[in-house]
Amino acid sequence: MIEYYDLKYPYAKYVVVLLLFAIFLFRNNIYIVSMQVLAFLISVIAHELSHGCVALLFGDDTAKREGRLTLNPLKHIDLYGLLLPFILILVHSPIVIGSAKPVPISYYKLRPRKVGVFFVSIAGMFANLVLAFMGILAVKWFGINNEFVYMLVVINIGLIAFNILPIPPLDGSRILRLFLPNDLKRIYDMIEYNPILSLGIILFLMHIGTFDYIYHLIIRLII
Repeated sequence: MIEYYDLKYPYAKYVVVLLLFAIFLFRNNIYIVSMQVLAFLISVIAHELSHGCVALLFGDDTAKREGRLTLNPLKHIDLYGLLLPFILILVHSPIVIGSAKPVPISYYKLRPRKVGVFFVSIAGMFANLVLAFMGILAVKWFGINNEFVYMLVVINIGLIAFNILPIPPLDGSRILRLFLPNDLKRIYDMIEYNPILSLGIILFLMHIGTFDYIYHLIIRLII
């Protein structure tokens, strides 16, 4: 039985270890950390699920065939995507970002292709925007102001600000690539196929404050 679940959900054991480690480290603030983790999981799963659902609308059933159009969090867990938010929580960062396992999309199946790529690319950020609005409305209309609602707003705005960066493989790069000439598209492809280069550019943009600027700009626009 253990071997079966280990094969079906290969990252589950690592998630359990991270959760137990987090419980030990934050045993005095377990409620706050639990709300952060719950808000994060809801946000990244909604982001990836939206990509897959919109891709299906435009003719690509890859995510559906691979069983990714589900709310089961074990289907969306990605070890590397969990490490970043875990570290951010560990250092008490006010903004928590990360990712789930990317939903597989065959862009050549989308019809019409460019329109499909555009809507598939913005789908995840739109889902995060909806969740952020739900959190804001919960505070403004219903007076619900707890740690979960706060983190739901913060994390989803953070995910929008992060994914809108026009660096492969982030969603913003997919959108910008639609409007680039072929020479620049080849440069984009080179960056995407070199994850170290891509990560370096993203970290540089975050270091010089690009992410913070976009994050606070989104807050001013929607709140």
